[in-house]
Order: sequence, then C-alpha cells, then structure tokens
Amino acid sequence: MEVYLGTGVEKGCSVGIAAWPWNWASRWTRDQLLRNLEILGPLSDPLPPTLPPSPPASRSASPAPPLKRKSDSLGDHNDSVKRPRTAERNGHSLPERLPQHLHRSSSSTSSSNAQAPTPRSNHPPIAEPCEDGEVREEAESVASTSVAASATASVPVHSRGPPAVSAPTADPDPISSFTPIHRPRRGRPSPTYTDELHDKYHKYGRMLKYSGDARFWSTYPSTHKEYRPLPNPPPPNSPYHKHGGLVARLELLDALVCFTYSTWTKDHGRRTCDLNTWATMDPFLKWCKHKWSAEDGYNDAERALQGLIYMIEGFILSRKMVYNCRTAPGQDIKRLHNEMSSNMMAAAREAKSKSSGASVAGGINGTGLMPASAHQLPSPASIATASSANSTPTNPGASTHSSASSSSHRPNGTVNARPQPPSTPLPSIPHGFLPESMRSHYDQIPSQVLTAMSSVTVKVAPSQLQDITDLVMMMNTSSSLLGTANQMLNLPILRKSFPRTYARMVHSTLSPQEELEPEFEDEDGELFWPGQSVSGEGLGWVCLMGKAMIVEFGKAYGYAGLAGVVPKPPAGEEREKRR
Repeated sequence: MEVYLGTGVEKGCSVGIAAWPWNWASRWTRDQLLRNLEILGPLSDPLPPTLPPSPPASRSASPAPPLKRKSDSLGDHNDSVKRPRTAERNGHSLPERLPQHLHRSSSSTSSSNAQAPTPRSNHPPIAEPCEDGEVREEAESVASTSVAASATASVPVHSRGPPAVSAPTADPDPISSFTPIHRPRRGRPSPTYTDELHDKYHKYGRMLKYSGDARFWSTYPSTHKEYRPLPNPPPPNSPYHKHGGLVARLELLDALVCFTYSTWTKDHGRRTCDLNTWATMDPFLKWCKHKWSAEDGYNDAERALQGLIYMIEGFILSRKMVYNCRTAPGQDIKRLHNEMSSNMMAAAREAKSKSSGASVAGGINGTGLMPASAHQLPSPASIATASSANSTPTNPGASTHSSASSSSHRPNGTVNARPQPPSTPLPSIPHGFLPESMRSHYDQIPSQVLTAMSSVTVKVAPSQLQDITDLVMMMNTSSSLLGTANQMLNLPILRKSFPRTYARMVHSTLSPQEELEPEFEDEDGELFWPGQSVSGEGLGWVCLMGKAMIVEFGKAYGYAGLAGVVPKPPAGEEREKRR
C-alpha cells in the first residue's frame, strides 16, 4: 500500500499536498459536503446515461467540465469521472489523480471497491442503460458529492460569490397570527357601574376636547387671528411637533368617542334614551366632522376614521328614532290613528242614513255600507244593439268596419256595456282606516260614503306634529349618514388598514347584546362589528371599534392619548378668558 501511494505521487501527481485549497486539519466529512451542497440550492434530477449532465442553474459556466456518463462497470466509471479526493478514509490519504495504468491494476480495483462497496445486484445490468430518472444509490451519490466538492474547492476563495440564501419568508398575516384574549364575562352590570363609566369617560372627553382645540390653534400661522401658542410646546423632533394637525384631529375624534360612550353607558344602564343629553352633542359632532372634512389627500385609513364620525352620528339618530317610536311620540301617533278610524266609520254611517233611493240591505258585518246586490244581470235593452254584431258577416270588410264603429261607441268595446264612471274621481281612503271586511270590496262602497269618510279630520297638537316631523327627518338623515359611512368604513377597508382591529372582530366570541363586556381601553380583547342600527342598539360597539381604530392608527404617529394631552390651565388665567 505504501509503495502504491509513493509511486503514484512520484510518477503521476504534479500537484503537492501544499497546493490543495485546504490542509489536512480541515478535513470534510460526507455530511459536511452534503450540507455545503445545500447552499448551492436544489440539484436537478439526473439525466439518462446517454446525455451529458445539465449545467448548474446558478452559474453560467460550471467549474467542473461536463463529461459524458458511461454505462461501463463501476471501476471503469471511476477511471474517467473520478475527481480529486478531499477526504481520507480509514486514515489513508489519496493523491489527486493516479496514473491510468495503476488504476487498472488488481490492487487499485480492490482498493476502490473497499472504499465504496456497492452491491452489483442492486443495479441494472452493465450492458443495459438506466431508465430516465433512475440513479445509482450509493456510488453515484458519493461521486456527485465529490465532484461538487472538488468544483467548489477549485475556485479561489476571493472569487466565490456570496452563499445562496433562501428566499425570506413573508411576514405572518396579522389577522391569522393574532387572536384576541377571551376575557371572563362580567354579566349584567349594575346602574352604579354604568354611572361610574359615564363620569369617567365624560371627564376624559373634556380633557381630549380641550387639548385638540388648543393644539389646532397652535398650528395656525403666528399672524392668524386664531393663533394661540401652547404653554409647553412639544420638542421640534417629536411626533407631536411633526404631526401636530393630525394629532389634534385624533384628539378631537377620541373626545367624540369618549363623549358618545359615556352617554351611551348611562342610557344602557337605565334602558332608556335621553334625547336632551344627545342633543348637546350635535355642535361637537359638526365640529369634528368639519375638521376631518377640511383636509385633502386622505388615505384609506384616514377616510375610515372620517367614516367613523358619520357612523357615530347615524347610530345616534337611529337610536333616538327607535326610542321615540316606543315612547310618547309613537303612542300619540297610534292614538291619532285610532281616533281618525272611528270618526271615519261614524261619518260613513251618517252619510248612508241621509242618502235616499239607495237600496242597502245588511251590508257586511252589520256595517250597512255595502249595496244589496253586487252583481246584476244585464237588461235586454243593453244587449239588443249587440245582437247584429254576433251574426255571421257577409262582407268581411264592411262588417269589420261596422263592427269597429259600433265597438268604438260602446265603453271599452265590450258586449255587455257598463255605466260610465263619474266624471269626478272617487276619493281614495287608506286601507288602514277601513275594517277588514271592506278592504276586499272597496270598489263596491257607494261614492257618497267614500266622500264622507275622506272629509274627516282630527286635531293635532303642535308638539305632536313636531314629533312626527322629527321622526321623518331623523330617518332620512340617518339613512344618508350610514350610507356615506359604509363607503368610507367597511370590513374590507378595516381588514386592509386596521388588521389588528379586524382580527379582534373576526375571532370574537361575543354576542351583539354584550356591549358592556369589553373594557373600553383594552387593546387585546374581543370586539364585535356593529349590527343593524334600526334596532336602536350597536352604538357601544361603534365606540369600542372607534377607540381600537384610533389606538392602532395613532401608533405610527406616536399618539399617546390622555398621556399627551395639553393640560387645561386654571380658570383664572388669561388663556381661559380668551376662550
């Protein structure tokens, strides 16, 4: 064995051990070679033995020259394809390339078979080529590993490019990766708890409202009449200084949400709707809407916050409208309807008793308003003129002309002509004021009865008329506001611009009636998409959603909420007088 290695080095090897790219201390095992090959990326599938191997996909020119694979024995295959060995087996080192006559010796063949034992029975016959996709199990894998390793080693270190890095994985979807915390249920709260919430968030709303107004005044030019500098302005490089106008609008919107939530909690605890309290919010609603509508170039997130104002106002009007229908205005309308219905029936009976020559027998359900016979047979005189029209015509043209002429003189061109309707149309009576028995026979009611019923009136107080007008206006305004809000704020926009808030809704286990379960300032709890405003409820969910949207949107601008408000000065200072 020693003579064989010595002869190979003296006669066949022109490159010494010192010329190798690495020394013997940095010996690579087969596992290390395989791990380094993974850096180059996945290898392509092997080709049939009759075709040359495809070049690597990562480089235009492979360092290893493409050699045609042979279907000879494993020993002959190693003669032409074998590359410089970079590792030693069993403590013996091998030269880079041995002479051809030494490879064909018996000792060389036995040494090669000892290093890479491959059962001949596991491979197809030598004379038959391998099928497409069929590779040798161990011998070819070791050979390909050695070829790739020697090819990598033959390239100088300074000329190698950076190792191939796998494609960076995309950031996880915040909607699927985030799940809100399921807080324990508190159950039905007491009125004391809702009163505490009302006082707490009403106070927060006043603080945010003053801060938003003061910050707006400080953003005006110094020459503007509304300019009022802040007593402690933020540092020049702080987000509150860079985005002063946006922070002011966020504080005003935050104040609106706090005011709405405080008023709603007080109503919800008492199961009522205080119209006078809600009326005090109208000026501030218009002020916030004006401030958010005055800016141009909004993105989807800012437009969604603007749509939140429209949604709050629309839900407030819907709540007032629903509770108005349940209380005095709704009861007054029902009383007026019943009074009108009874007066109309009395006028109909009076008109029937005064009429003369009309045959009335019984009527329906004792009302005495229907004629005795609804349908009568036609008289012979009415059908005498139609007898000639029923005969067989002798002259088709003349008969057709005469028939058309006679038909034009009869009403509707029918054979059994009915009396023509009166020149003045009969008055129309809403079916809601008629008894059930008369609704299906409306066309049989005498004209004098209909006239008497339509002339009935009832007295309406000014307050009742105003309540009816308010209901109509609230319904129309609420419909318009919610239609605008749906265009600016909906689930697709919420998913795109506020993914965390959206995830808190879609992964929620809360029901529509559990509006007081979530904490108002909780950033990780469950939420619920507001339901139908026509039910009069859902305003609590709107406030909770709005607070979550403000917090999520404000993080990009350093919005701190109550921690960053401008403090209100004492009442005796000059600034308070100027307000």
